[in-house]
Amino acid sequence: MNWLKSVKFRLTVIYSVVLVVTLATFGWISLALLSSGLHDNLYESLIVDFNRVKSSIFISGNEELPEMLNELEVQVPGSLFIYNVETETLMGNPSLLDDVRLSLSGFTTLGTGFQFKEGLDGRQLCIGPYNESSPGKLLVVTRDSSYIGSTVDQYKNVLYGSVPFALIIAGASGYALANHSLRQVKAIRVTAEGIDPGKLTDRIPVRGNDELGQLSGTLNSAFDRIHGFIDRQRRFTEDATHDLRAPLTNIKAQTSLALERDRPKDYYREALRSIEEDTEQMESMVEDLLTLTSLDTVPDQENSPFDLSSLIEEILTNWEAPCAARGLTLTHKIQPDIETTGEPLDFQRIVDNLLENAVKATSQGGVTFTMTESSGLITITVADTGRGIPPDQLEKIFWRFYRVDRHAEGNGLGLPIVEGITLMYGGRVEVESELGKGSTFTVTLPVNSKT
Repeated sequence: MNWLKSVKFRLTVIYSVVLVVTLATFGWISLALLSSGLHDNLYESLIVDFNRVKSSIFISGNEELPEMLNELEVQVPGSLFIYNVETETLMGNPSLLDDVRLSLSGFTTLGTGFQFKEGLDGRQLCIGPYNESSPGKLLVVTRDSSYIGSTVDQYKNVLYGSVPFALIIAGASGYALANHSLRQVKAIRVTAEGIDPGKLTDRIPVRGNDELGQLSGTLNSAFDRIHGFIDRQRRFTEDATHDLRAPLTNIKAQTSLALERDRPKDYYREALRSIEEDTEQMESMVEDLLTLTSLDTVPDQENSPFDLSSLIEEILTNWEAPCAARGLTLTHKIQPDIETTGEPLDFQRIVDNLLENAVKATSQGGVTFTMTESSGLITITVADTGRGIPPDQLEKIFWRFYRVDRHAEGNGLGLPIVEGITLMYGGRVEVESELGKGSTFTVTLPVNSKT
């Protein structure tokens, strides 16, 4: 009996009930309109007959009324009578005198207009004075109205007979409509049941652009994001394992060789220096990994405004010596008195990582740093005259652990940190590069992006 609880069954019942109620409503409305229309037509016909007979009586001068009524009765599809209200006498068709007399019993005139009365024998009476000088004498025109009742009854029978067919049609069409509407829901369920959590490559087929189609598209977009996240995590794990294995292997080898037999002091000193370098490399990588993890998990915090221009001046001062040691010039132009809100350490990480990459990529020439603020946006630009980045690798440089030159210094986490912090502050990072001429990184941030 689970099908009784299904959405498809409930939709079918609702659709069927609504359709049947609608058809029944229209049926009874049409029945009322039919009955009203038939009565209106009867009244109009009686009025026409009444006026015709009245005119004929007026022309003849009220003489020989019985004979005239007999002659006029042939011309109208009904019966004609003259009724005297004062004497309660009635003249006209003898076969209907008794029935009409009973119908007029207790009748009183209400002015000089037409009056309609339902007869005892199912006939409709149109009553009114035919002579203004004798308001007590009334002309009675009758017509059989039983056909109205029979016509209405036949129409009722048709309506009652159509109810079973309406139920069948409503149920079948409701089921078909519900089945068609829920087809996309079935596709969503089947796809969701068949998705491999490790791959997430299956997608829901989208049929149409209705609400369910839009829901399917939204779920597919969510699957794409989850799949991308899982893929990045897998690649992240593989790259982290690879980059950590090298220094660990070196440390293990140096330690094993040092413990293998007695060696000179200089050898031990050199081994410890190598182990220290590998340890610093791993420490730097772990710190960068923790930074990336904090960008993914730590919510925004309240931060006070600070002078960004002064902070950048201090950071650039620290980079003058490393640049000079490599024979590079460090040119900078900083707009003074730029204030923003946020964590100063985040901005330091952005600048340090951009400058570190620029210095490593440049063998001659120099690095140019600029920072300006306009229209509520802070623009930081770092340009170098280094070797440049191949066009096919521009999109990959923000991948975690990705390095254009696998043999170069660093762990490939600097630019991902820059992008992560920038996105956290509601900004964006753009890069332009030309092989042999250098690269330009532009970071755009809102002034009050993190409150």
